Amino acid sequence: MIHESQDDESGATDPVDLDIVDAIQLHPRAPWSVIAERVGVSEATVSRRWHRLRTSGLAWSGVALHPAVSMGAFLEIRCWSDDHATLIGALVEHPDVITIGLTTGDFNIFVIILGIDLPAVLRRVYQNLPELDLADRVRVSLFHRISGGVSWRQGLLKVPTAEAPVAGTPPGDREPRKVAVPTVDLRPLFLELAGDARVPVRELARRLDTTPGIVSRQLAGLTEHDSVIFRCDVARPDFDYQVGILVLLQVPVLQSAAVAEVVGGWIETRFCTATTSAANIIVVAGLRDLPDSDRFLNKLARVDAAARVVDARIVTGNTKVYGWHLDGLGRAARCTPVDPWAMA
Repeated sequence: MIHESQDDESGATDPVDLDIVDAIQLHPRAPWSVIAERVGVSEATVSRRWHRLRTSGLAWSGVALHPAVSMGAFLEIRCWSDDHATLIGALVEHPDVITIGLTTGDFNIFVIILGIDLPAVLRRVYQNLPELDLADRVRVSLFHRISGGVSWRQGLLKVPTAEAPVAGTPPGDREPRKVAVPTVDLRPLFLELAGDARVPVRELARRLDTTPGIVSRQLAGLTEHDSVIFRCDVARPDFDYQVGILVLLQVPVLQSAAVAEVVGGWIETRFCTATTSAANIIVVAGLRDLPDSDRFLNKLARVDAAARVVDARIVTGNTKVYGWHLDGLGRAARCTPVDPWAMA
């Protein structure tokens, strides 16, 4: 049954907005007719509300490398001097610096870098970040896949299990699918979709100076080979994720990949990876409030009997999330398209 509701022009979100975003998070390129049917409102309402959410910076969509082929580096940075703002201002402009977070603790900034291959990652980290000279200390952890959080959902709408997006290697009894690294000829299409996953095929063809047929075949190739996933994100404080938490976890080495997959599948996880370090799992999660950190840490402790929290910091905000620059309210201000080929 279709029901209508009045749009809120104040910039706040209501339950209909939350459901629309949740439906788009499930299938970011789905036609408005599909989104409308799932939410129970008209196509016009869905389209109008999404336009308001997007133009006000409350929600946005884009494309991401499939987590299974996401090679990168996680940087922990200590910078408490007056150079703090200058350092972050330089970091946010790099197209392969996808996410920057601010935290409590000794290391008060974290940075996630992606590259199409390991040499590209290393060139960025060790040769092309001169602003790191402003930092007091930098700690680098390398990873070859992301175990979860790239295509997170609020999980408000009930959907068949078969429709759930794949965040990494399919868990449990499902066979892992072969995932291909996207080829460089698809870079222009990837960059166009980075700022808006919902750009129509004809508009993509116009921007790329090609035909809709070629764009359709390229899109099919990207999705059929699981080279990319489409994602939808939100201004997290407006969607009741007031803060976050960064946890460095130590588990037995042979269990790190399996534990990362479990934690990566949690609804609150925004980033999770296994890495080669004393703390061999890095996880960033969204929290409803500060006391929610105790619940999350207890949940982590139950994942593996040998798990040990090496460090935990509260994420007080993000200045960039998967290419989107955020303002002081956590809302999207502008996009630097994520470019894993930047240092290739």
